[in-house]
Amino acid sequence: MVTGLLHLHSSLRYIVLLTLLYAIVKGWQLGKDKVEGKERRPYLIAMIFAHIQLLLGLGLYFMGENGLTALNGLFDTGASLLSSLGFFGIIHFVLMVAAITLITKAHSLAKKNETHRRVVHLMLLALLIILVAIPWPFYGYGRGFFAGM
Repeated sequence: MVTGLLHLHSSLRYIVLLTLLYAIVKGWQLGKDKVEGKERRPYLIAMIFAHIQLLLGLGLYFMGENGLTALNGLFDTGASLLSSLGFFGIIHFVLMVAAITLITKAHSLAKKNETHRRVVHLMLLALLIILVAIPWPFYGYGRGFFAGM
């Protein structure tokens, strides 16, 4: 079951990135206009996929070997935060939760008819955090572009 969650979580990251990019591009095109009606749909879709990804990630965090197990191992071995244990046990978790909080806040601002620029700024910050926190293959402890495959 954990392997299936890992495959799904790893594959869904690309959908999350695409929906975020789409929302950012659409919002940037609309500029300083207030968000109204159907214009908030891209922000909603990005938020939904980000929350699904969060739920899958929490399942992996509590059931998989790189979550709480890694966190316990980090404290037992005294490994650094930049090790694999530190990355998956703390850094990945904290940064992704922060990014999804920003995405949720951006959608909340869109519902309150803020300008697209303000919403896009939060989405861009969330995207940057996500890109840093993804375990890319070129990290020393990173996974493949499709983990487990």
